Amino acid sequence: MNPRGRQTRLQAGALPDGSWGLVKRPTPEAYARALSRTPISQELQRALAAQVRADDAPLSEIAICRIAGWKYNRRTGSAFRSQYGKLGHRISNELGLPPALEDLAKRSGWPDTVWTYAIAASRSRPFRWMLYPEFIEGLKLSGYLNREVIEEPDDGTLPEQDEDEDSELAPLSPRGAGYTDSESRREVERKAVTYVTRNYRKDGWRVKSKEREKDVGYDLECVRAGESRHVEVKGVSGAALNFSITEGEVKVSKRDPAWRIAVVTNALSKKAMLMQYNGQQFRQIFRLAPIAYWAKLKTDPLDW
Repeated sequence: MNPRGRQTRLQAGALPDGSWGLVKRPTPEAYARALSRTPISQELQRALAAQVRADDAPLSEIAICRIAGWKYNRRTGSAFRSQYGKLGHRISNELGLPPALEDLAKRSGWPDTVWTYAIAASRSRPFRWMLYPEFIEGLKLSGYLNREVIEEPDDGTLPEQDEDEDSELAPLSPRGAGYTDSESRREVERKAVTYVTRNYRKDGWRVKSKEREKDVGYDLECVRAGESRHVEVKGVSGAALNFSITEGEVKVSKRDPAWRIAVVTNALSKKAMLMQYNGQQFRQIFRLAPIAYWAKLKTDPLDW
């Protein structure tokens, strides 16, 4: 028995809507507990968010790869299968569930695909996937996807379903978050702050700007029913979750439990999407790289 908890028998088979998956599934709370111990990459979060916004429309593997920026090739396997399969496997292990799909995984020769059934159901061939409602609720509870991402209706941000699953997709360019000039950058940031402020106020938070205060480490102070959040806002003009962050903001993320980072992608368009992370999630999910150095003239002979 897995030491993390009591084992529960999972039943796999045909579901009422004609899809195939787990008939008996973990509760949203169980999924949330497992997710709290499972780091998820930004690409995988983007794919999960798109699936949530797709509602009851299953997405093909190739469409999900396009969203996440993964390469896809049916003959050699896809990043979708490895990423979703590994997530499903980790979720199963964290919950202490018996490997109900293990025999099928061994027989099929596609173990990563089979483990995906721990979090999603499939329809037809080529495979199209839908996240389980319980898993979606677990994502909400865990904070990996905030309410705005989950509940905002789709407005055309999803790619067209491509039936040619033998084709390869080039990864999305990391420059998808790019800026053109300082004026455009300021406009992106302004739109992002407005977007985050509006959504917090819609959820009943009182929002106060801290943008003009130096060395605070966040842009907005949000208060609701005795709870406080210190929200640093990042806006990007493209779909990639790439942005600059100061050393001071990173330090605050480590010492302030109320700190949150709210990233608005496609900030200048109607396709804007909000992703939010606490300090621990931010440090787990994002890789920090220096983009500038401070050069100081050497005045001490010992510096030479």
